Amino acid sequence: MPASLVDLEYIDSSNLDKRIFNTKLIVLCDVDNPLLGKDGAAAIFGPQKGAGDSDIKKLEEVKSWIEQFQKDHSKNIFIPKK
Repeated sequence: MPASLVDLEYIDSSNLDKRIFNTKLIVLCDVDNPLLGKDGAAAIFGPQKGAGDSDIKKLEEVKSWIEQFQKDHSKNIFIPKK
């Protein structure tokens, strides 16, 4: 994940191919951890992938950005909450 993601203010989707809204995506996953938090993927799997404490902190900072993005684009994005 780019470190500058937390600096992203918006995503211009005006040229998004509208066919994406009629596309069914099937995602398979072998874990059920949430993305963030003490039991989140960042904290649990980050160290296995070489992420240090500062990297995990940066990932956690993205949480508020993701939540706001979800609120702003709720019909187009789904991030399950546990």
